[in-house]
Amino acid sequence: MGNAYYYSVEKLLSSSLVSKNLKVIIYKTVILPVVLYGCETWPLTLREEQRLRVFENKVLRKIFGAKRDEVTGEWRKLHNAELHALYSSPDIIRKIKSRRLRWAGHVARMGECRNAYRVLVGRPEGKRTLGRPRRRWEDNIKMDLREKRAKKAQPLVFTVERAEAGGGNRDATTGYGAYIVKKKKKKKKKKKKKEEEELKAREQSCP
Repeated sequence: MGNAYYYSVEKLLSSSLVSKNLKVIIYKTVILPVVLYGCETWPLTLREEQRLRVFENKVLRKIFGAKRDEVTGEWRKLHNAELHALYSSPDIIRKIKSRRLRWAGHVARMGECRNAYRVLVGRPEGKRTLGRPRRRWEDNIKMDLREKRAKKAQPLVFTVERAEAGGGNRDATTGYGAYIVKKKKKKKKKKKKKEEEELKAREQSCP
């Protein structure tokens, strides 16, 4: 779908009558929203991320055109670093990760009666197929949080890691960190209830 919208405005992006700033606006308002539709729920693999980067670089090369080499005097394609320096906006993968984290926090704050929250905390029945498990959306969220360790998300990453290790955090009251802590408590409560039921059944079976 993204390619279809790109080819529909390709002549505009390569036209010398349209300024580069206007071409960037066309990309951000016409092509990018179509490509990123529903990206908050994508469980992306590294290969899929690379394909998205290649697509964005293709569009940016069409917008900014070629560059004359200062040494040889020949025209050449812009390198990826040069493209993103001219674009001066977060790349497509950063936008996806930002939207994904925002959606994760939104779902984690939902009530237990909401379907999205049930899907997040639920566990499907049955067994996994043989082979390496596919990357899950939850795995992407944990990776995104770890990447933001040096930024504002550092307390949230600490919350997730403490919760996974069985610890807690006083500040883990909102967002995805709160969901992890809540999930751990629910699991412990369920385990304790099961043990109590087994103990009760043993006492009843004894003469």
